[in-house]
Amino acid sequence: MLRTILLGCVAWAFAFQAWAFDVRSFPEGSQRATFVSFDGARMVLGSKTFPVSPALQVRDEQNMIVVYGVLQDMGKRDVQVQFDTLGAVWRIWILTPQERRQR
Repeated sequence: MLRTILLGCVAWAFAFQAWAFDVRSFPEGSQRATFVSFDGARMVLGSKTFPVSPALQVRDEQNMIVVYGVLQDMGKRDVQVQFDTLGAVWRIWILTPQERRQR
């Protein structure tokens, strides 16, 4: 019984370690940018303003989908962005400190 519990703990620790250090892969064609501001219809990335897709998808540092309202209070941050076929911001990933260093 004790052996089973110990093996379970060791397996859980290895699984958690693999999950904790997993690096996200971003879609081909996505771009690194500096998020500046968002007003609901437009997003400023660096020094350029882009329209926002009605299907905007925002992912936080844990890769969870969050409501786009978090962007309004976020301040300047490095993000990964994917645009739709019309040039509007479609998907945005808020980068972790590790991802920001990987440039």
